Amino acid sequence: MLEIKNMNPTDIEEITCLWYETSIRAHNFIPKSYWKKIRI
Repeated sequence: MLEIKNMNPTDIEEITCLWYETSIRAHNFIPKSYWKKIRI
């Protein structure tokens, strides 16, 4: 089951990691180096 909750400042690292990995998979036509460059 998916739980939606308010974000805490301590969640930033986990959220960034999830965004990064998902972006690479969803946009595999964009070089991985691009995502690495714009990662927070």
